[in-house]
Amino acid sequence: MELKTRKNHRLKGYNYSICGYYYITICVNKMNCLLCDIKQSTQENIEQENSLRGIFNNPLILAGSTRTFATVTPTIMGKLVTESFYNIEKLNTNIKIDKFALMPNHIHAIIVIEKSDICFNTQKEYDFQVDRKSIQGLIRDFKSVTTRKY
Repeated sequence: MELKTRKNHRLKGYNYSICGYYYITICVNKMNCLLCDIKQSTQENIEQENSLRGIFNNPLILAGSTRTFATVTPTIMGKLVTESFYNIEKLNTNIKIDKFALMPNHIHAIIVIEKSDICFNTQKEYDFQVDRKSIQGLIRDFKSVTTRKY
Protein backbone atom coordinates (compact mmCIF):
# COMPACT_ATOMS: atom_id res chain seq x y z
CA MET A 1 0.00 0.00 0.00
CA GLU A 2 1.37 3.39 -0.97
CA LEU A 3 1.42 6.04 1.76
CA LYS A 4 0.20 9.58 1.11
CA THR A 5 2.92 12.21 0.89
CA ARG A 6 2.54 14.62 3.78
CA LYS A 7 2.77 18.34 3.19
CA ASN A 8 5.54 20.04 5.17
CA HIS A 9 4.00 23.04 6.96
CA ARG A 10 7.29 24.40 8.28
CA LEU A 11 8.87 27.47 6.74
CA LYS A 12 12.02 26.49 4.89
CA GLY A 13 15.09 27.84 6.66
CA TYR A 14 13.15 29.25 9.65
CA ASN A 15 14.71 28.76 13.10
CA TYR A 16 11.90 27.45 15.34
CA SER A 17 13.96 28.05 18.47
CA ILE A 18 13.62 31.84 18.12
CA CYS A 19 11.71 33.51 20.96
CA GLY A 20 8.06 34.15 20.13
CA TYR A 21 4.53 32.77 19.97
CA TYR A 22 3.87 29.53 18.09
CA TYR A 23 0.43 28.17 17.16
CA ILE A 24 0.37 24.39 17.37
CA THR A 25 -2.20 21.80 16.25
CA ILE A 26 -1.61 18.13 17.06
CA CYS A 27 -4.01 15.50 15.71
CA VAL A 28 -4.84 12.09 17.12
CA ASN A 29 -3.71 9.12 15.04
CA LYS A 30 -6.27 8.43 12.26
CA MET A 31 -8.35 11.36 13.60
CA ASN A 32 -10.09 9.10 16.16
CA CYS A 33 -12.26 11.06 18.62
CA LEU A 34 -10.53 9.99 21.83
CA LEU A 35 -9.93 13.18 23.79
CA CYS A 36 -13.31 14.65 24.76
CA ASP A 37 -17.02 14.88 24.11
CA ILE A 38 -18.71 18.16 23.19
CA LYS A 39 -22.42 18.44 23.92
CA GLN A 40 -24.84 21.32 23.59
CA SER A 41 -25.87 22.62 27.00
CA THR A 42 -27.85 25.30 28.78
CA GLN A 43 -26.27 28.18 30.66
CA GLU A 44 -27.55 26.78 33.98
CA ASN A 45 -25.83 23.42 33.37
CA ILE A 46 -22.60 25.19 32.43
CA GLU A 47 -22.53 27.24 35.64
CA GLN A 48 -23.26 24.15 37.72
CA GLU A 49 -20.51 22.08 36.09
CA ASN A 50 -17.80 24.78 36.07
CA SER A 51 -16.99 24.36 39.74
CA LEU A 52 -16.15 20.68 39.13
CA ARG A 53 -14.04 21.00 36.00
CA GLY A 54 -10.87 22.95 36.89
CA ILE A 55 -8.71 23.71 33.84
CA PHE A 56 -11.37 22.40 31.44
CA ASN A 57 -13.37 25.63 31.69
CA ASN A 58 -14.27 26.48 28.09
CA PRO A 59 -18.06 26.48 28.22
CA LEU A 60 -19.04 29.02 25.57
CA ILE A 61 -18.98 28.70 21.81
CA LEU A 62 -20.18 31.66 19.78
CA ALA A 63 -21.97 30.74 16.58
CA GLY A 64 -22.71 33.81 14.47
CA SER A 65 -24.71 36.30 16.51
CA THR A 66 -26.44 33.61 18.59
CA ARG A 67 -24.85 32.30 21.77
CA THR A 68 -24.66 28.54 21.76
CA PHE A 69 -23.47 26.90 24.97
CA ALA A 70 -21.54 23.67 24.93
CA THR A 71 -20.00 21.43 27.54
CA VAL A 72 -16.57 19.96 26.86
CA THR A 73 -16.14 16.75 28.83
CA PRO A 74 -12.62 15.33 28.62
CA THR A 75 -12.17 11.58 28.52
CA ILE A 76 -9.55 9.93 30.73
CA MET A 77 -7.22 10.04 27.72
CA GLY A 78 -8.01 13.75 27.21
CA LYS A 79 -7.18 14.54 30.84
CA LEU A 80 -3.88 12.68 30.61
CA VAL A 81 -2.95 14.40 27.34
CA THR A 82 -3.80 17.81 28.86
CA GLU A 83 -1.70 17.06 31.94
CA SER A 84 1.23 15.95 29.76
CA PHE A 85 0.95 19.10 27.64
CA TYR A 86 1.07 21.37 30.70
CA ASN A 87 4.14 19.44 31.90
CA ILE A 88 6.02 21.01 28.97
CA GLU A 89 5.83 24.33 30.83
CA LYS A 90 6.95 22.75 34.11
CA LEU A 91 9.98 21.05 32.53
CA ASN A 92 11.17 24.00 30.45
CA THR A 93 12.03 27.27 32.14
CA ASN A 94 11.77 29.28 28.92
CA ILE A 95 8.39 27.87 27.76
CA LYS A 96 4.91 29.11 28.63
CA ILE A 97 1.56 27.71 27.49
CA ASP A 98 -0.47 30.80 26.57
CA LYS A 99 -3.65 29.04 25.38
CA PHE A 100 -4.77 25.43 25.17
CA ALA A 101 -7.90 23.88 23.62
CA LEU A 102 -8.88 20.23 23.79
CA MET A 103 -10.98 18.99 20.89
CA PRO A 104 -12.35 15.46 20.29
CA ASN A 105 -9.58 14.43 17.87
CA HIS A 106 -6.90 17.13 18.22
CA ILE A 107 -5.48 19.85 20.42
CA HIS A 108 -4.67 23.49 19.73
CA ALA A 109 -2.17 25.51 21.70
CA ILE A 110 -0.20 28.71 21.64
CA ILE A 111 3.27 28.08 23.01
CA VAL A 112 5.56 30.95 23.94
CA ILE A 113 9.33 30.64 23.85
CA GLU A 114 10.42 33.40 26.19
CA LYS A 115 13.58 35.45 26.06
CA SER A 116 16.38 33.64 27.82
CA ASP A 117 19.91 32.38 27.25
CA ILE A 118 18.37 29.28 25.67
CA CYS A 119 16.86 31.37 22.83
CA PHE A 120 20.27 32.59 21.80
CA ASN A 121 22.03 29.23 21.98
CA THR A 122 22.32 27.88 18.43
CA GLN A 123 23.88 24.52 19.31
CA LYS A 124 21.99 21.43 18.20
CA GLU A 125 22.59 19.55 21.46
CA TYR A 126 19.33 19.07 23.35
CA ASP A 127 18.72 17.90 26.90
CA PHE A 128 15.99 15.28 26.99
CA GLN A 129 12.70 16.88 28.08
CA VAL A 130 14.36 19.78 29.93
CA ASP A 131 14.92 23.26 28.48
CA ARG A 132 14.19 22.35 24.88
CA LYS A 133 15.44 24.89 22.40
CA SER A 134 12.92 24.39 19.57
CA ILE A 135 9.26 23.73 18.94
CA GLN A 136 10.16 20.51 17.11
CA GLY A 137 11.95 19.20 20.20
CA LEU A 138 9.02 20.06 22.48
CA ILE A 139 6.45 18.40 20.24
CA ARG A 140 8.68 15.35 19.68
CA ASP A 141 8.99 14.87 23.45
CA PHE A 142 5.24 15.41 23.99
CA LYS A 143 4.27 12.87 21.32
CA SER A 144 6.83 10.38 22.59
CA VAL A 145 5.61 10.63 26.19
CA THR A 146 1.92 10.42 25.31
CA THR A 147 2.44 7.50 22.93
CA ARG A 148 4.40 5.50 25.51
CA LYS A 149 2.12 6.42 28.39
CA TYR A 150 -1.28 5.88 26.79
